[in-house]
Amino acid sequence: MKAKKLKNKWYNEECKIAIEEMKTAREKWLIKGRRENEEQEYYHKRKQARNKKKLHIKNVIESTEGD
Repeated sequence: MKAKKLKNKWYNEECKIAIEEMKTAREKWLIKGRRENEEQEYYHKRKQARNKKKLHIKNVIESTEGD
Protein backbone atom coordinates (compact mmCIF):
# COMPACT_ATOMS: atom_id res chain seq x y z
CA MET A 1 0.00 0.00 0.00
CA LYS A 2 1.38 3.40 -0.96
CA ALA A 3 1.79 6.18 1.54
CA LYS A 4 -0.87 8.83 1.15
CA LYS A 5 0.50 12.11 -0.15
CA LEU A 6 -0.66 15.09 1.85
CA LYS A 7 -2.03 18.05 -0.06
CA ASN A 8 -1.56 20.47 2.82
CA LYS A 9 2.02 21.14 3.84
CA TRP A 10 0.94 22.40 7.24
CA TYR A 11 -0.67 19.05 8.13
CA ASN A 12 1.94 16.94 9.88
CA GLU A 13 2.10 14.30 12.61
CA GLU A 14 1.67 16.96 15.30
CA CYS A 15 -1.60 18.11 13.66
CA LYS A 16 -2.78 14.53 13.36
CA ILE A 17 -2.24 14.00 17.10
CA ALA A 18 -4.00 17.28 17.95
CA ILE A 19 -7.03 16.31 15.85
CA GLU A 20 -7.18 12.84 17.44
CA GLU A 21 -7.09 14.46 20.91
CA MET A 22 -9.87 16.82 19.83
CA LYS A 23 -12.01 13.91 18.63
CA THR A 24 -11.42 12.00 21.86
CA ALA A 25 -12.36 15.04 23.95
CA ARG A 26 -15.57 15.49 21.91
CA GLU A 27 -16.54 11.84 22.34
CA LYS A 28 -15.91 12.10 26.07
CA TRP A 29 -18.01 15.27 26.21
CA LEU A 30 -20.92 13.68 24.32
CA ILE A 31 -20.87 10.43 26.28
CA LYS A 32 -20.76 12.06 29.71
CA GLY A 33 -23.35 14.66 28.83
CA ARG A 34 -22.99 18.37 28.54
CA ARG A 35 -20.75 18.98 31.49
CA GLU A 36 -18.81 22.19 31.41
CA ASN A 37 -15.38 20.60 31.99
CA GLU A 38 -15.67 18.21 29.06
CA GLU A 39 -17.05 20.96 26.84
CA GLN A 40 -14.18 23.29 27.72
CA GLU A 41 -11.63 20.53 27.12
CA TYR A 42 -13.09 19.93 23.65
CA TYR A 43 -13.00 23.62 22.74
CA HIS A 44 -9.43 23.90 24.05
CA LYS A 45 -8.28 20.94 21.92
CA ARG A 46 -10.10 22.35 18.88
CA LYS A 47 -8.36 25.68 19.34
CA GLN A 48 -4.98 23.95 19.55
CA ALA A 49 -5.63 22.11 16.28
CA ARG A 50 -6.61 25.33 14.51
CA ASN A 51 -3.57 27.17 15.84
CA LYS A 52 -1.25 24.62 14.19
CA LYS A 53 -2.50 25.67 10.75
CA LYS A 54 -2.42 29.39 11.57
CA LEU A 55 1.15 29.14 12.84
CA HIS A 56 2.30 27.40 9.66
CA ILE A 57 0.67 30.04 7.45
CA LYS A 58 2.22 32.81 9.53
CA ASN A 59 5.68 31.22 9.19
CA VAL A 60 5.27 30.89 5.42
CA ILE A 61 4.27 34.55 5.10
CA GLU A 62 7.19 35.68 7.27
CA SER A 63 9.66 33.57 5.29
CA THR A 64 8.47 34.99 1.95
CA GLU A 65 8.57 38.55 3.27
CA GLY A 66 12.09 37.97 4.58
CA ASP A 67 13.41 36.95 1.15
